[in-house]
Amino acid sequence: LKKALATVPSDLSIYTEESVFTLQKVIDSIDYSLDITQQEKVDEYVEAIRNAVDSLEVKPADYSVLNAVITTVPTNLSIYTDETVVALNDVINSIDKSLDITKQEKIGEYVIAITNAIAALELKSADYAELEEVLKTVPNDLSIYTDTSSADLKTILAEINKNLDITNQEQVDKWAEAIPAAVEKLVLKPADYTELKKALATVPSDLSIYTEESVFALQKVIDSIDYSLDITQQEKVDEYVKQIDNAVNNLKKECWFIRFIKAIISFFNRILMNIKFLFS
Repeated sequence: LKKALATVPSDLSIYTEESVFTLQKVIDSIDYSLDITQQEKVDEYVEAIRNAVDSLEVKPADYSVLNAVITTVPTNLSIYTDETVVALNDVINSIDKSLDITKQEKIGEYVIAITNAIAALELKSADYAELEEVLKTVPNDLSIYTDTSSADLKTILAEINKNLDITNQEQVDKWAEAIPAAVEKLVLKPADYTELKKALATVPSDLSIYTEESVFALQKVIDSIDYSLDITQQEKVDEYVKQIDNAVNNLKKECWFIRFIKAIISFFNRILMNIKFLFS
């Protein structure tokens, strides 16, 4: 009996209350005052103790902390990268839920592993595909557009952050939606007519002293000027400048005698017109 009692574990706290109660009940029932004629009863005690010891059931491990950690796993894992989600699922799937209290340390390892895997979850990048397509419609050189018309587009372009994650997809979509409207508003700057104005300022105020042909050539250039050109047509404006310069330089003065004859004819024409007026 003493040998049987020696097999009873010193720490019964790791066993279920029910199995310990059964063992303790046997131990408490032992009657140490029996004599040799009652040896059979003592032998029964031995058998009962052995059976109770063999029936001791170790408590299951405490999974409460682990279960609490598992509840912190995000419900929507689709927003995280496949690699980090797989790593988390591998840890969760590796959990052995049949461990007893003697393996409690293993539960602690699970807790640490899951906590680390959750912390390592990496959000997917926002989808920039549509925005990238829209950005292709933005002119490379915005300096040729008026400041007013390009202000909104410049503001949007300055705001764009290409490092946003999937939780900011709505902002990326807003940029993609706003850019086409901003591009549509762009207005080209007018062409620079400064040099042309300077060239026109060199045209003599009195063209009557020049030959009709040379004046006609100059006037033809002046009449051909289109003042509605934009900055992309600056080359055309610069061409006007050259044409005006050439036409002014090619103005030819009539000889004094022809000018004198024209003046006499003009004088008599005015006299005739006055006479007609008086007798009409």
